Amino acid sequence: MAFSKEHMTALSHQLCRVKSISDLAGLLQTGLPELLKLRLEKPYSVFEVRKQKGKQRLIEAPAKDLKKALRKLNDHLQAAYFFCRSRAAYGFIQQPKSANKKRNILTNARLHCGRKYMVNIDLKDFFHQVSRMRVAGIFRSAPFQFNTELSSFLAEFTTYNGRLPMGSPTSPVLSNFATRELDADLLSYSLQNKMTYSRYVDDLTFSANQPISIEQYYTIQDMIGKKGFTINMEKV
Repeated sequence: MAFSKEHMTALSHQLCRVKSISDLAGLLQTGLPELLKLRLEKPYSVFEVRKQKGKQRLIEAPAKDLKKALRKLNDHLQAAYFFCRSRAAYGFIQQPKSANKKRNILTNARLHCGRKYMVNIDLKDFFHQVSRMRVAGIFRSAPFQFNTELSSFLAEFTTYNGRLPMGSPTSPVLSNFATRELDADLLSYSLQNKMTYSRYVDDLTFSANQPISIEQYYTIQDMIGKKGFTINMEKV
């Protein structure tokens, strides 16, 4: 659903003004006991679906009531991310109706059109690499700067088995928050080396008009590893 920029501003401010778990329950339009119960019970349906090449993808889908609350939270998180979004991010970004420069798979590809050289890197098990501890850190940092209790609660509420689940409404936007520092570092490095960098979810693309050296690739690989992410070597 596309909102107006004014409505997205309101959604972002509403979330950032939350001070307690009780405030969060009010924001999500649920009772505090119900919210605490959802956090503790963690009702998820876990199953596998077959991918194109025959491998299995694990899906962890939240049950109806949990999904409803997570969808409401997602609207606020998406609004907050829009106003501090990475210049490199092109996937899973909710944009206002009035946005001139759309962020999607097509505009991501267009960034690299006409370049002579390209390196494409896939992050392995992307959502599962974002731990509950990392999510708590997101909520303790700007733009939220929540206290420890609220940050820990939200981290517990939005994760499953200690990491972002594949199938939750809030996992995509939280993965974008989790890669803001990585994006900033790779953008800076790319600029210094006359490369263009963009990220579509877990798909990192670097392009240039001069050859991208193996030394540059290893530097990029090292930067990714230092931010706590692992490369899927089969998809480089």
